[in-house]
Amino acid sequence: MITGVAIGLLAASFGVAEISASASSSASWTVKLPNLVSSTPNYEFPYATSPYFSQTTVTDFQQLQYRPLYWFGGPNSVTINASESLATTPVFSSNDKTVTVNLKPGLKWSNGEAVTSANVLLWMNLMAAVPSGWANYISPLNRRVLSIPDIISSIAAPSATSVVFHLSTAVSPQWFLYDELSQITPLPQAWDIVTTGWTPGTTPIYTASNAVSASGGNLAYTSAISSCPASRWIGDGNDGPASNFNDINGTATVVPSSEVSAAQYCTEVFSLMSAYSMDTNDYAATNTNTYKLFQVTDGPWHLTSYNLSQGNYALARVSSYRGTVTGTAKNLDFVPCTSDQTCYNLVLAGAVTQGELPAEYAKPIANLSLVSRAQSSGAQKAGYRLVVNDPWSFNYAVINFDSVLGSSGDNGRILSQTYVRQALNELSNQALVIKNYLKGLGYETTGPVPAQPASPLGSPMTSPAFPFSISKAKALLIANGWNIVGGVMTCIKPGVGKGDCGAGIKASDTLNFQVLYSSGSSQEQQVEQLFRTNCAAAGIKITLSAASFDSVLGVSSVAGATNWDLADWGNGWIYFPHYDPTGENLFATGAIANSGAYSNVTADKEILGTVFGGVTLTQYDKFMALSDPVIYHADTVGLVEVKSSVKGFGVSPLGTFTPENWSE
Repeated sequence: MITGVAIGLLAASFGVAEISASASSSASWTVKLPNLVSSTPNYEFPYATSPYFSQTTVTDFQQLQYRPLYWFGGPNSVTINASESLATTPVFSSNDKTVTVNLKPGLKWSNGEAVTSANVLLWMNLMAAVPSGWANYISPLNRRVLSIPDIISSIAAPSATSVVFHLSTAVSPQWFLYDELSQITPLPQAWDIVTTGWTPGTTPIYTASNAVSASGGNLAYTSAISSCPASRWIGDGNDGPASNFNDINGTATVVPSSEVSAAQYCTEVFSLMSAYSMDTNDYAATNTNTYKLFQVTDGPWHLTSYNLSQGNYALARVSSYRGTVTGTAKNLDFVPCTSDQTCYNLVLAGAVTQGELPAEYAKPIANLSLVSRAQSSGAQKAGYRLVVNDPWSFNYAVINFDSVLGSSGDNGRILSQTYVRQALNELSNQALVIKNYLKGLGYETTGPVPAQPASPLGSPMTSPAFPFSISKAKALLIANGWNIVGGVMTCIKPGVGKGDCGAGIKASDTLNFQVLYSSGSSQEQQVEQLFRTNCAAAGIKITLSAASFDSVLGVSSVAGATNWDLADWGNGWIYFPHYDPTGENLFATGAIANSGAYSNVTADKEILGTVFGGVTLTQYDKFMALSDPVIYHADTVGLVEVKSSVKGFGVSPLGTFTPENWSE
């Protein structure tokens, strides 16, 4: 690994800055972090599709090298971080339909070029031409646009440091900043390239993962400055997606007929940069174009070594970085480990600067106010201090409203009844899970707005709307036409009147559900078994089925799938990079992450109100807590071990981190 060595980078044609890290300087030190091999970042291009979009890839890899327009989070904070952002706080005008973004002066790419409005336009033009290429794009819902670029009618760049967004409708400023501007990462003009031999109007030449690898990372390309325009925006979202130009996946874009030619160039740029990004073999091969392209950074770090199969990679500080730097760390080593145990062993051996403390190795506590007492004696002896992190998330099990399982194939209709979901939530004993299985290191989930940490964005419910009670759950079901027959709750009053079971439910239908959950965690298994026991006491039969995390996520993410009832992958939802905990991508009818097909007219109105104004997050959270679109489960805090000698260290609930500000 790189420790205190002066590194002179090649690629003169890209003007990559030299990295200075003098071996004689006592201030030069290496931050060592454990890296789970199975989660190794595998995509350099910040404009990433869903298969390559993960928090680890973004926060532990991309954002260290390529800074987003706005930075969010800090120690115990989920709000905008002004000092780390590339731009000053946006200015809203024209009744919140115009948004002006001003870049900070003096920002530089490592090739010496200034970070300008053109770099923002390059990102926005990719969004206009290839919206489906961006993992966080949200298609219009109920004919209402809910995302950039669709919501933007025009963009102006009156100067090299100013970008003005004109929106097709008034928006909530908080939402637009935290959920939309949060997604933008300025891209260098060095990435405005097309494949040599590509003809405008034809399909992209290279998209497969082996396209660049097969050429040794030196696929011939033509620098096409401004072919994907840097001086203007090529979209027009005033009326939502247009039919003039569909992207490479068939998704409607906002490209008008006058800009189709430019959009074709942008599509080729996206495809070629994606192909280079999939060339992981050459990320650190200094004689390749893959390496040279991705060495053009505007962040404080650049890649120096990388091995995907082994899971280790390293970065070094960029001396030309013009952002905030208050620390002395010069190098980052990500040290491979294969499980929570082996990662934790690195901590016990004192081999890393920071690592996780798995809950199973923490000391039990009575409540979260005593969390410092959870410190591991082994980690403490190895010279670490405990830092607590409250992830900006909420935990839940997904309910499938499309299920055709059950005695008569009616489980989807049964789960569509609000009272059934309320009863299921009353059978989720979050307090006992926290006490017995989380060792006190957790808190109750009350709704989709995270219960912790405290945030000015919106106040969540202070307690579950339907707290644990087997007797109340049982009484609620009986009051709505069910009774226990042969040990199982059975519909005895079919119909849609007061006290009846509800629409589409037949006489003799039973409450009999299958729960798919993530294997490999004894803690998760205990949670599911407790839920099954509680349900049985109320006359509900639960059949448990364990599968891998990927399998559970995969099964429950297929739109319209009918072969599952409830799914719990154990992690719930973290708000990233949509930091404002609104529900347009999670609970709105037809939303991309609405895998259970929840649909509620009032919920849609509440969600739209948080986006366009008129509804607070507190109001939205209360409605969703009462509607129970999911089964809320207890969430857990993160426990981080950091070397006691490290200064300037902080943990962000959003997962973002700034090791360039650490000192030892």
